[in-house]
Amino acid sequence: MSVSFHEKLLRSLPEFQQSTAAVPTATALGVGLLLAILYPTILSSKKSTDIEELGGVSLFTAWPFFSRRFDFLKESFAKTGQNIFTFKVLHHSVTAMKGEEARKAFFDSQSLNSIEGYKILMGAAPRLEDVDKSLHQPEDVS
Repeated sequence: MSVSFHEKLLRSLPEFQQSTAAVPTATALGVGLLLAILYPTILSSKKSTDIEELGGVSLFTAWPFFSRRFDFLKESFAKTGQNIFTFKVLHHSVTAMKGEEARKAFFDSQSLNSIEGYKILMGAAPRLEDVDKSLHQPEDVS
């Protein structure tokens, strides 16, 4: 009977914990994870705009946008006290606007594309026409 990877890992864990590599490895993993979480908040360059930006770790700030969208928007507009604010979803900037003026500006603008925004926020797959077929060479199976 073969031993699974999971079982091998569990058997070797006590040996690893007693080795001299355990502390440096755990430290490196911890620092790497911490930097991955905090990088967008602390180390990224800030752009100076008049639009209020919701701070914090982007993943935690944006989570209510996906779990309870109406409450997130209502609370964020109240918190900023403005009709426009921005927040990050991973490395994408999302701008929320309310009011008749903002609605008119959004729909009249040639540079804003709501379909592209929904694709990014809702995780849509690319359309078949968007796939560059020249990059995919058929493999030689002979």
